[in-house]
Amino acid sequence: MQIMEYDLQFASRNYLSKNFSNYGREFGFFLESKFDFGNIGIKPILAITSGDGINSFGENSLDSDHGGFKYGGRLNIYPMGFFKANNEFTGHDLLKEDDLKLMIGGSASLNIGASHKVGEGHYNEEIISDGTFMFYNSDSTLENKLPNYLKNNIDVLVKYKGFNFLLEYVNTAAYNLQGTAINPSGTLLDTTQISEYLVLGNAYNLQIGYLFKNDLSIDIRWGQSFKEFSFNENSILKNYDNMALGISKYFSKRAVKTQLMARYLNFYENTDFNQLSIEMLLQIKF
Repeated sequence: MQIMEYDLQFASRNYLSKNFSNYGREFGFFLESKFDFGNIGIKPILAITSGDGINSFGENSLDSDHGGFKYGGRLNIYPMGFFKANNEFTGHDLLKEDDLKLMIGGSASLNIGASHKVGEGHYNEEIISDGTFMFYNSDSTLENKLPNYLKNNIDVLVKYKGFNFLLEYVNTAAYNLQGTAINPSGTLLDTTQISEYLVLGNAYNLQIGYLFKNDLSIDIRWGQSFKEFSFNENSILKNYDNMALGISKYFSKRAVKTQLMARYLNFYENTDFNQLSIEMLLQIKF
């Protein structure tokens, strides 16, 4: 779900967003349209990007992409018509939809030759970067061989007179793994081992809130994540659930926003990693 970074419902992004994407920014070609079928709104989006996120041009002249392009598409359906201008890109129902509005969206992307854990970067042997890796062809370790990374999303958004509801689901998978070595020595990649390099599994996130007439909002968030190979303790993605309670208040015609959030993160397999935290945010728009 595309929400503007400065219009989040909570003080920080949810864990689904944090785990399955870095910045969500791409360099490439985008085709977007918008039309009506009676009272139903349709918005299709197609994209061909570098597959490297914001690192499309590299850190230096030696930092080149090792994979192929990323191909993606998204379709948003609005059974009750479009939202007010840009209101679907904000966490709260800032424009107070007069009529019930619903968006059902689905997207898919395939990153050909990914060398970053969520497909938003690439490997550079001169620069150690978090989440990047390089694989090799087991028949000839002089050749690079990278997996294809598939990501699918489903979103449901509802807004009505200050009330907002958001449900997000994501699933990821890896392909093109046969004959892959994890080092130049030719050590073969075990199928389940790929989850130690790519974020693989599925997760969902649920958010509900209400914005009162005095621009005070009370919000609740709940989510869970499940790694693809439950027996692999070294998987990047962990099994967990999380919940958050947030309070937001807007001032000065919403140029100033204050937020307070308490959240709890519960790991099923290792409770030593459980976290209880409180976040505060002051945001000023110029």
